[in-house]
Amino acid sequence: MNSAASDLKARIRPFWQWWTSQLQGLLPASWRQASGRHHKPLIISAQPDGLHWLTDKGATPLLADQLSQAQQQQLATLAQKAGKVLLLLPKEQVLAKVVQLPGAARNRLEEVLRFEMNRYTPFSAEQVHFAFKELGLDRSSDRLSLMLMVVSKDSLAPLLQQLDLLGLKVSALGTDAPDMPTISLAGKQSQGPGRFAWLLALAALLVLAIGPLVWRESRIQELQEQLAAPKAAAERAMAVKAQISLLTDGAQALVQRKRQQVSALDLLKELTQRIPQHTWISRLEVKDQELRLLGESADASTLVGLMEQSPLLQDARFISPVTVNPRSQRERFALTAKLREGQP
Repeated sequence: MNSAASDLKARIRPFWQWWTSQLQGLLPASWRQASGRHHKPLIISAQPDGLHWLTDKGATPLLADQLSQAQQQQLATLAQKAGKVLLLLPKEQVLAKVVQLPGAARNRLEEVLRFEMNRYTPFSAEQVHFAFKELGLDRSSDRLSLMLMVVSKDSLAPLLQQLDLLGLKVSALGTDAPDMPTISLAGKQSQGPGRFAWLLALAALLVLAIGPLVWRESRIQELQEQLAAPKAAAERAMAVKAQISLLTDGAQALVQRKRQQVSALDLLKELTQRIPQHTWISRLEVKDQELRLLGESADASTLVGLMEQSPLLQDARFISPVTVNPRSQRERFALTAKLREGQP
């Protein structure tokens, strides 16, 4: 046991030095000079014989019933001071591979990798935590090489549950290889299903769209009541009238603009009725009066005709070749259509 702990300590010391130096390097220079010192992250290592708490002095097994009260208190104090808890995983639990993407995708690498995850791994993006690191751009072929690191959420869940019992919330995942990317879990452990988040986003958009109208109507009514007050001075009455005029013009302009656009609810209802049961949508985007759909279907060729039949859409077409997903045996498609002008 002592030999294993010594070996683990020897392997982790270079990573510890690299990791803490990287964290310090992220701070502004003025902060580093003012602080004089920085807190090291609390590092937990997942080994075949269980979880270990790593310090400069060695490795301590993390079993709640075997830790002394003093050790548990020290662990809680260190976790609070560190602010970050890094979980090091064995290489058997991590899928790492080099992938290549077009150079044009450089500004949206995370989005592209999430959409194409099942091409490079046996998982979908919803089944994994992942991170990537740029390795270089081949300018002759305009191909960008990336190191992709993937961890299955199912395999990670038992480890997170054990640490949760000890009051530890993991903020990042890594390995003992310094050249591998680090997967951030900040804000991810409590996320709900993607569909629920998408519905919340849609609701927020609707509130933003309707809110200005409600506020303007309320403000107009308030100003009109002030105008009707018997003691209102003439100058104030003129100022109030001017404000009412400005707000009314703004409200009318906003209403006119909304009348010229298809509402989000109408469009969502229309797509729900038009899209067949054998088709599912992974991405929906509306920008500059143009609808864009990404997804998979058992018969993608029928979708253009279905969109053209809609009274809200026109000029439907595929924007990339239809391909077959080898895992689902469905046709992957990217389709665009313009919103018809003059729709309420």
